[in-house]
Amino acid sequence: MKSAAVYQKHLDELKKLCEDREHGQALVAAAVEAGEALLSAVTPETRESVRTELRTLRDAIESLLDNANAVQKNIDSIMMQRASLDESQQQVCISFSLAEERFLQWTTCAK
Repeated sequence: MKSAAVYQKHLDELKKLCEDREHGQALVAAAVEAGEALLSAVTPETRESVRTELRTLRDAIESLLDNANAVQKNIDSIMMQRASLDESQQQVCISFSLAEERFLQWTTCAK
């Protein structure tokens, strides 16, 4: 099982990626705008090809960002489950320690 630190590192990286999303989208929008400005200088067939490529690029970026958001939610969920598991494990260890102490006291008293 991976440590909580590994999950936290991945979560931090994904959060950074999502924070940079707006900046990245602005860059894509600027690239699309620049591409659109050049379209008047190309033939209609080429223009449609460029538009299709731009749409494909935009869709791919959106898909990647959607996947990143899904992974972030998954890691958040794993981190919460891990914390719950760690807490349960601590409680079980405490219970075992108490049971062991009682057993040792009982065996000492029984002698």
